Amino acid sequence: MVLLGVVSGILIMLIAYALSMLAYFKLRQIKSDSKFSVEIIILAFAVFVSISIKFVIIFQSGGLEGVASTDFWKSMENTFAAIYSGIGGFGFEGLNDFPEEISAFLKCLYAGSSLYAGLMVLSVLTAKISYEIYSGIRILFGLKRKMRGGNTDFYIFSALTEESLTLANSIYEHHAQKSTRECAIIFTGANIDAFDAKEELHREVMTKGYYYWSYSEKSESDGGVFKHLSLPIGMNFFATKQLTEKQEGRIHFFAMDTNEKLSGLESVNSATVFNEIAILANKLVGESKAIKNGEKVKVYTLNNAAVVNFYILADNDINYEFYKREVEKIVSDAIKEYDAEALYNEIKRKYGIEIDSRNGAKDKVVKFFSSYFQLTIINEAELAGKCLAKERQRVLLSSSSEGVSANLNFVRNSLPNQENNYRVMVLGFGINGQQSMKALYQSTAYIDENGIPSRFVADVYDPQTANSAGLFGFKHPMFICVDKQREIASVTEEEWKKEVRFSEIYTDAEIQDYSKLVEVDVNKNLASVKEKYQNNSERDGYLKKYEEWCKSFNSANPKSYADVEKYLSFPVVCFHKISAFEDLFLKFLDKKTGASSTKEYYKAFIIALGDDERNILMANALISDILCERATSGRTLEATIYVNIRDKKNYERINWNSFSKTFAQEINVVVYGASEDMFSYDMIIDDSEAMKFNYGYSILNGRIYNHLRGYYMGLSEEKIGDLVKLAIPEGGYDGAYRAMREKWLFIDVFKKQSNYAVSSFGVYYKACYELALENKRALSREEVIRLASIEHERWNRFHIANGWFFDSKRSDEIKIHNNICSVNMLTVSNRLYDLINVVAGMSKGNDN
Repeated sequence: MVLLGVVSGILIMLIAYALSMLAYFKLRQIKSDSKFSVEIIILAFAVFVSISIKFVIIFQSGGLEGVASTDFWKSMENTFAAIYSGIGGFGFEGLNDFPEEISAFLKCLYAGSSLYAGLMVLSVLTAKISYEIYSGIRILFGLKRKMRGGNTDFYIFSALTEESLTLANSIYEHHAQKSTRECAIIFTGANIDAFDAKEELHREVMTKGYYYWSYSEKSESDGGVFKHLSLPIGMNFFATKQLTEKQEGRIHFFAMDTNEKLSGLESVNSATVFNEIAILANKLVGESKAIKNGEKVKVYTLNNAAVVNFYILADNDINYEFYKREVEKIVSDAIKEYDAEALYNEIKRKYGIEIDSRNGAKDKVVKFFSSYFQLTIINEAELAGKCLAKERQRVLLSSSSEGVSANLNFVRNSLPNQENNYRVMVLGFGINGQQSMKALYQSTAYIDENGIPSRFVADVYDPQTANSAGLFGFKHPMFICVDKQREIASVTEEEWKKEVRFSEIYTDAEIQDYSKLVEVDVNKNLASVKEKYQNNSERDGYLKKYEEWCKSFNSANPKSYADVEKYLSFPVVCFHKISAFEDLFLKFLDKKTGASSTKEYYKAFIIALGDDERNILMANALISDILCERATSGRTLEATIYVNIRDKKNYERINWNSFSKTFAQEINVVVYGASEDMFSYDMIIDDSEAMKFNYGYSILNGRIYNHLRGYYMGLSEEKIGDLVKLAIPEGGYDGAYRAMREKWLFIDVFKKQSNYAVSSFGVYYKACYELALENKRALSREEVIRLASIEHERWNRFHIANGWFFDSKRSDEIKIHNNICSVNMLTVSNRLYDLINVVAGMSKGNDN
C-alpha cells in the first residue's frame, strides 16, 4: 500500500504538471508576440488552483464556523490564511502547515496543490529550458513513431538563423498546403544555443511548434545529430523495388550558419556536414566471419541506411568539384579496409545495381555509397539570380491579359534588337550584381534565323570595378571583359584626368563628349579581342586549337577566328568605374532612356547596388525618368527593369503600380530576391522537375532517340505532339518515380544544377508549344530544330557562366568541354540531346 501511495502521488503530480505545461506551450504558440500575458494567465491559473484548494480545506477544517458565524474577523483570518498558504506554495513553503483535524485525503490535496503551484512557477519562469524539455519529450515519444510510420519527412537544422527559420517556415507551409506527407522540423546541434524565450527567433520556433534541442559536442568522436536525437535512419531506398513520391520519406540536413555579414559561414557549415557524413559513412558496411568450404572467410553486410539530403550555405562562388571530391574521400576512407571487388559483388547481389565506371571496383563502390549523401550547395547571391530568372518568367508570361501563351512576352522579350544584341545596364557589381547578370545572360539565350546567337552585352557601373573586373574575367575565360575606363583614358591625358574624378559639374558639351566616349561601339571592342587574347599565351593556345578544330569541318562551318567569334558570340562586359548616383552618369542615363535616344539601346537594367535602400532609390529615379519621358514625348524604351530587394516589405516602395503598367506597357518591372523567395522549399528543396529532365535525358533518350533521329533528319512523318507524348513515361512520371529517383541519386552536384537550369528554361519551350496549340497548328520541323539550337545556346551559356572553356576534349575537373561550340559544329547525336530537352520542356505539366 505504501508503494502504491508513492507511485500514485507521483503519477497524479506528473499528469497535472504535464497537462498544465502543454496548455502553456500551446498558448505561447498562439500568443508568441505577447510579452507577459501568457505567463500571467498560466501563473494566475496556478494561483487560483492553489488558493481555491487551500481556501476550501481551511474553512472545512473548522467546520462551518468561519462561514456560518457572524464573526467577521474569523472569516477574514481564514481567507488570508488560504491566500497566504496558496502563495506560499510557490516557494514550497507551508507544506507541513496543515490545518488540524482534516482527513488524510485533504492533507494530500493541500500538499499537492502547493507542490503543483511551485513547479509551475519554476517551469514558467525558466521557460528557456522548459521548451527544450517539452521538445525532448516530443522527440522521445513522437519522432521515433513518425520515423516508423513512414509518412513523415524530416528537416534538421544545425543553426538557428533568420535564413534557416525562413526556410523552415516555407517547408511548414508547403506540407500544410501541397503535400500529403507530414513534416518534422528540428533545430538541433552543437552550434544551437540553449533556448531563450527572450530571443525573437527562439520565440518563433516555439510559436510554430518546431522541435528544439541543443547539446554540446563532447569530443571529436561525437556520435552526431542522429545519435543525439536517437533517431533510427534505417529506411533503405535501394532495397525498395516499387516506390512513389508520396511513399518515399526523405531526411534533410541543413547547415546554414551565417557570419557577421549575414552570408554563409562556409567553413563551419561544410565541416558540420562532412562530420555527419563521416559518422554515417562508417556505418554503411558491416563485417563478419563465415565458414565457406571449411575455411573462415570475411562476409560483408550492407547495413540499412537512409539517403540523407545535405544542404550547405556557402559564402563565395560555389566550388562544386571540391564538395564532390570531399564526399568521395570520406566514403573512400570509410571502406578502405574492405575488399572493393567483394563489396561491389554484394551490392549487385543485394540491390541488382550496376554502376557505370571505367575506374574499377573501388570507384564503383565509392560512387554507390556516395549516393547516400546528396549534397546541395546554396549561395544567397546565386539564389537571388535564380529568383530573377523565375520572377522574370512569371512577370513576362503573365503580363498579357489574354493568357499565358497568347502574347508570349517571355519569348518576345528574349528576342534581341535589330543588331542582334541584348544589351543590359548593370548598376552595382558586387556578388549579387554578378550572379544576377549571369542569370539574365542564361535566361536570354537566343539564335536568329541565320543561326547566329544574340550578343549579350553588359555595361557595368560600379566605382569598385577595379576590385572585381579583373577577377571576374580571370574566373570566366569566355567573357570578354573590357575596361571602359582605361579605354576612355587612352583618348587624351586631359580626358583621363577628368575621368579619374567625377565630382565636378561638367558643361553640356563635355557631357555630350563623354557620352560618345562611353558609347564606344561594341564591334570596335570585339575587333580588338583577338589581339587582346593573343596577349595571353594560354588563351591564345585555346583559340588556335579551336580554329584548327573548326577548319576540320565542312565549308558551312566557321573557318577563321572571326567566324568562330560570330557563331559563338562571346558575352561582353564593359566596366565603367563610376557611381550610379553621380551627376555625370545620371545625365548620361537620361539621354539613353529619353526621347532624344535614336534607338532602343538597352533591353534591361539590373539594379543591385548592395542594399534595399539604394536599390529602391535608384529604381524609383529610373522609373520616374522613363514615365516623365513617356508623358512628354509619347515614346519610351521597350525594356525590363530588374530590382534586387531582399525585404519583401519594401516591394511596395517601388513606384510601379497598375496605372504605371497601363501608362507604359512597353516597360516591365521585375522585383526579385526577397528572403522568403530565396530561402524557400521551391527554390532549395523541390527537385521534381529537374529529376524529370535528368530522367528524360538518360532513360527517355533511349525510348525516343530513334523517333527523334528520324524526325530531325526529315525521315519521319511524326508530329511534334506525338513526340511530346512519347517523352512521357508509360503510366506517367509517378509510375517511373523509383527509376527516376535512382538516376537522380547517382549524378553529382554540378549536373544537378545543370538539370535545374534546363528545367527552368523549359518554360520557354512549353510556351512555344502552347502558343501553337492555341493557334490550332503544329510547330514545324524547322521551328522545333531551331528551338534545339536555342537549347544548345542555353547549354553553352550555362557552362560559360560557370567558368567553363572550350577544348577538343572534355574534363569536368578543369572545366573544359568539346561541345561548347557553335551548334552547326555538333554531331547529329549531340544535336538530338538538345532536341530531347526541348521535347521534355514541352511536356512539362502535360503528363496527366
